[in-house]
Amino acid sequence: LGIFDVRALPFEDDALLLAFREVTRREQERRTLAARSAENLRLREMARALAAEPDPSRLLDLLCRAAAELCHAAGATVAEVEGGAGTAGATARFVAAVGHPPGVLGHRFSLAGTLTGRVHAAHAVEPDVPLVLRAGPDEAEDAAFCPWFTDGQRVGPIVLAPLAAHGALLGVLAVSRVAGAPPFDDADEA
Repeated sequence: LGIFDVRALPFEDDALLLAFREVTRREQERRTLAARSAENLRLREMARALAAEPDPSRLLDLLCRAAAELCHAAGATVAEVEGGAGTAGATARFVAAVGHPPGVLGHRFSLAGTLTGRVHAAHAVEPDVPLVLRAGPDEAEDAAFCPWFTDGQRVGPIVLAPLAAHGALLGVLAVSRVAGAPPFDDADEA
């Protein structure tokens, strides 16, 4: 079923001529453009809010909230990486969490065998190529994984992205949806 413009034209003897023109593609393009414009506006607003926040812990909290909102997710965390790239005993600690139980904040874990560790290792090999890792909860049963959200729902799809500055990995942002939600796509990754 398509979308049509209808034009009514009066005709002789009180008749009416209806002219239909299909505009489905044009309307879809208009809606896509409107959605992208709204998203760009929201990104600019978030960037201004992040740039204006002087407190690092509140900044990371804002980052988690923004990432969860933009990706239509239920929660997000930031794990601060402690120990340089390639360090065997490297660890991380959750320094921001949104949508997850309070006990997650401050939890320290070894990077070995974790999704966070995989992002860390990839960054050590190619620091100029940010690895964004998409995973499911079955791939995340590790020391860093919290399987529940604050509301008791189980964690489902996860996407992780490095947080780096001047070539150094500072941490990893993880955004997660509830179990049963669709996996993250390229738009979420971007």
